Amino acid sequence: MLTLTAVSPFTVSGTRLKGAYVIAQHGYHPQMGDAFHYTDQKYDFYFYAQVDGDQPRDTLSIQYISRQLFAGAAPFIDPDDQDYIEQNIKHYFESVSVMSLDKILPPNPVPAIMFRWVFRR
Repeated sequence: MLTLTAVSPFTVSGTRLKGAYVIAQHGYHPQMGDAFHYTDQKYDFYFYAQVDGDQPRDTLSIQYISRQLFAGAAPFIDPDDQDYIEQNIKHYFESVSVMSLDKILPPNPVPAIMFRWVFRR
């Protein structure tokens, strides 16, 4: 079952094939981009999205990941879990416009998501 629910302003919970997850917008950093907090039954980390200057305007690039907001090393992520985490994040950005994060409003156009992050294994 695939669901997405606005929990509070800037926080959305979803349910996908591997269970529930929550993504919340947590501010902006000039070098890292818009910060988002990701949690599920196994992981708790921050990731950062930027409009990719090398791509069309509707492309978001996920380049950074950390255990603390704007600080800390990348978390340990099991390589077998990378795909479902990326699918959850894509589901979020395909369903929620970054222009109206306080409610579920599909973006138009839906951005392409590029994962360029590196995490510890």
